[in-house]
Amino acid sequence: MAIIHINGNEFDPTSQSDIFRRLSIEDDDASNSNYILVQTLENLSNEQQIDLESHGAEVLEYVSPYTYLCRYFPADLTGVRELYFVTWTASSASRRLLPKQRIVTEQQLWEHGIAPSETTEAQRALRSVTIHHTNPYTQCENLANRTFAPCLNTVTKREIDIVLHRGLEVNDDIVRWVADLAEVDTDLITQAASKLRVHMGERYLDQVAKLDEVYFVEEVLPICLHDDRARAILGANDVAIQGSPVFRGRGQVVAVADTGLDLGVHSNIHPAIGGKVRALFPFGRNGQANDPDGHGTHVCGSVVADGFCHTPQGLQRVQGTAPEASLVVQSLFEKIGPFGQARLKMHPNLVDLFRQAYDTGARIHNNSWGTTMSRKSSGYVQSSREIDEFAYEYPDMVILFAAGNACVKDSPYGQIRSQGFAKNCITVGASENLRPELNVRWEDVTDGFPSPPECDDFVADQADGMAPTSSRGDKLIEGMSVRMKPDLVAPGSSILSARSSNIDPRSFIAQCPDAWGVCQDPNWLYLGGSSMATALVSGCCAILRENLIHEGVTSPSSALIKALLINGAIDLPGQYPSSEAGKSPNPNSGWGRVNLQNSLISQYSQYTGYFEDEVGTVRSTFQSTIHIGQPPRTPYTFTATLVWTDPPSQPSQNGYQVLQNSLGLASRVNQREKHANREEDDLSFDLSNNVQQIIWDDLSGSQAIIIEVLALHLTLGKPQAFSVAWRIY
Repeated sequence: MAIIHINGNEFDPTSQSDIFRRLSIEDDDASNSNYILVQTLENLSNEQQIDLESHGAEVLEYVSPYTYLCRYFPADLTGVRELYFVTWTASSASRRLLPKQRIVTEQQLWEHGIAPSETTEAQRALRSVTIHHTNPYTQCENLANRTFAPCLNTVTKREIDIVLHRGLEVNDDIVRWVADLAEVDTDLITQAASKLRVHMGERYLDQVAKLDEVYFVEEVLPICLHDDRARAILGANDVAIQGSPVFRGRGQVVAVADTGLDLGVHSNIHPAIGGKVRALFPFGRNGQANDPDGHGTHVCGSVVADGFCHTPQGLQRVQGTAPEASLVVQSLFEKIGPFGQARLKMHPNLVDLFRQAYDTGARIHNNSWGTTMSRKSSGYVQSSREIDEFAYEYPDMVILFAAGNACVKDSPYGQIRSQGFAKNCITVGASENLRPELNVRWEDVTDGFPSPPECDDFVADQADGMAPTSSRGDKLIEGMSVRMKPDLVAPGSSILSARSSNIDPRSFIAQCPDAWGVCQDPNWLYLGGSSMATALVSGCCAILRENLIHEGVTSPSSALIKALLINGAIDLPGQYPSSEAGKSPNPNSGWGRVNLQNSLISQYSQYTGYFEDEVGTVRSTFQSTIHIGQPPRTPYTFTATLVWTDPPSQPSQNGYQVLQNSLGLASRVNQREKHANREEDDLSFDLSNNVQQIIWDDLSGSQAIIIEVLALHLTLGKPQAFSVAWRIY
């Protein structure tokens, strides 16, 4: 049997079966739960899944290699266990091993020999990690005869999300059960489709988590906020193809969820943005969508602004990357917090946030924010799942998240926040802009790099370098697949954009208006970070969407736009002796820096193209042959990028990362074969990433390049749509 990895736990159903029975983690029947774990000999084929479901087990999710979470109403497990392809089945395991609780309470501190009143700083940090770091079921042998400390009568309260199993919706009974167990009034419980949010005492967490309807509980973490020069670096100036006008985002609607916009009214908006706002939605404050912080207005300007800035050299035109697009603004701003930082209100369900924008016409959604930096704010959590859920259900909505600005010199990996870890969004990191005249150094804007070469380097003098502060993804380990993030980078230092006319004097921008450079025009200011980079890429998505519609694609998918952006990206050489970027893909710059001109599609070009289709059954294969007649040069390079929108997965912080539907990209030229995300002699498939790329960089003359997309695993038994973009250069 395969080792099962769930939420950071690892166990062997064969060698640990007796121990699990003694701990009531593996039962003889399913009378205590409507949810079971089923392990199979190999990934289920379509026929096997139909057979399993005919025995009453509805597959909900792929949680570990060859292991499925199923909804199962009968008590008797005999029929399922007798299926020839089933190797192991358990009811209680689904209740005890799935991420029911992701919070370390004082009770767990006692269980690990730590008195909360006597904790050191390092021990206090334990309370900031998720439950799987200290999950007692990981060490089964030591717990068979263990005596636990009595439950503490703590009054500690936390804001908690209680998430139901897939397919369930909140009803009055569930609300009442949670209220009774948590000892709160039902009026204090916020309901959002399949989730409840409540402030409750941590001593009640276990009781609530034991409800069979509950998939898991999770603490709600605070969230924070993570130009003409940048347009040139991104290849976004005067973007056009043969037979088309210049693409400027015409007809496209971009939603920005941020701190608001200027004065928050349609009739009086920044002159470079006025007339472009389709809707203003307040959420963080009742009825108010203005921007006392300034971050949201700057982000909106980086997408759609078109105006003039007064400089000592005269008027300078400043444009966002999609100056003719429209805006939908969703204000999450709640108040100015300590040290001038904006405090945002986390929407109880991101699906509803995205749907509000979608129903208003937006097909691109910019999110230049994420959870605050802590060990429990990384990994794939409920907000990641909600992002993937909406993207899967609404495949024409492009969702972007900023990678964050949490990188420091002594901790170079793993700082991307949970939202940016979602599979189906575009996660954007920050590279450097090109404004050397500003004379701002990295030591002026961050204390995370106290020594050379970063500290005394200018923040915007090398477009081929990464911004040192940009959050990095997980470190690449030889022989181990990881989720590759960020997806892309774009300029994110000293970006000139719109300034809110309603800035609170307590805000960071009011206190440090010239931190990223001096601008003498009160309508504009310089800011930096992955927030700004993400906004610029959102505008690029609007341009690509306009391009595709011009080419006859009536409703471009987010997968196609993501594939085109990544396929056109260029490697970042880096600027320091030991490159902080590197060959793509990597956890620093992802698949490279956006180059919009490289990503455009034209029916008149023989050097660019795409195809979209679906694979409907496991082991089915889609094949396309691209014939290269007269190459642009010799030797030439061929690049193909596969992207698909994967169904949402099980939340797992630092746990085993699995795709629900695994596809593989392969290519053959003459007698040579390559597999995506692999070296040429490695013909295995990447099972962790729904972005896959193949590069042939040594081709010459006429060629027939065969591209294959293989269905390796389809969890829900439904066809999986995909997009492939290719180009020759």
